[in-house]
Amino acid sequence: MAYVHDGRGIDPIFKNEDEVREFCKKLPTYFMQGQSQAEVCSSLNISQQTFMNYRKMYPILEDAYQLAITHAEAYWTRRGKDGTFGDGEVNAPLYKFQMTNRFGWGEKVQTEVTGKDGSALSVTLTKADVSAFDKEFDNDY
Repeated sequence: MAYVHDGRGIDPIFKNEDEVREFCKKLPTYFMQGQSQAEVCSSLNISQQTFMNYRKMYPILEDAYQLAITHAEAYWTRRGKDGTFGDGEVNAPLYKFQMTNRFGWGEKVQTEVTGKDGSALSVTLTKADVSAFDKEFDNDY
């Protein structure tokens, strides 16, 4: 039997691997309406720390969680798409905040490095530079 400390004491959540597999089948459905990890843990009456500990203990649970988060992101993506095309309302600043903070979305940033006057950047190495590089990385390049 697996035990994890969740702040309230030592609680057995899964009695065996079969219970873990059954939970993994259900987990993605908990996120299909865009719920956060905190919301799901609250509805299951477990702490987020316990949930994270179990994800580390059981790779199958981590896989199920990744699928669940994909469902949550898809839900919010559809909400934004529907709002964009007039099939629903969307508060653009709050939507952007939600997607950036929950799913790592952000503005596309590109950086270009050029030499003097916009010309190609050139790098010149001396033998000492190459020797120092070889010493630093032990010829492993």
